[in-house]
Amino acid sequence: MLAAGQAGQMINLTEWAGIVGVSTPTVSDWLGLLEETWVLRQLPPFAGGRRREITTARRVHFYDPGLRNALLNAFETDIARRPDKGALFETLAFTELSKALPLDAQLHYWRAKGGAEVDFVVVRGERIVPVEVKAGDRGRVSRSLRSFVDAYQPEMAFVACGALEKPREVRVGRTTVRFVPLERVGPEVTSR
Repeated sequence: MLAAGQAGQMINLTEWAGIVGVSTPTVSDWLGLLEETWVLRQLPPFAGGRRREITTARRVHFYDPGLRNALLNAFETDIARRPDKGALFETLAFTELSKALPLDAQLHYWRAKGGAEVDFVVVRGERIVPVEVKAGDRGRVSRSLRSFVDAYQPEMAFVACGALEKPREVRVGRTTVRFVPLERVGPEVTSR
């Protein structure tokens, strides 16, 4: 239940251990078991050598959004009324990316100590591709994604939108940022 409520957020195993009354290694073992059975995945942070980045805290994501919703008893069908809309869209994007990732690719998230964050970073060899997830389509590149692009200058970046008005590309320095529908994020990111 704790993992479902904090899907897409940085987790603190010591805090969880205190809440459920067990040791931190026990919580770690339980999460490991949930990973081995493909219920969820712990995403490590992307730390590309910049000094002001989070380097140890992991995030959890469920492979099955329905299981996450069941654990939270969150079955509101009107997405606009859901208080967990952002987490739900991140879970959907995680699911799509996980299905499409080649075996030699790794999935991370990125967060600077100043608060800037990117939901997913796909690492494949020397290539890095940031992916930001948005429930709507504001039509602009967020400050957080811009911070990542400025720091790492990837060739491509993606914004996966739950409500995409019009697919498009924009340039941020030398980086092409593609706005894509949420359900296409996996194939879009991995085909480039």
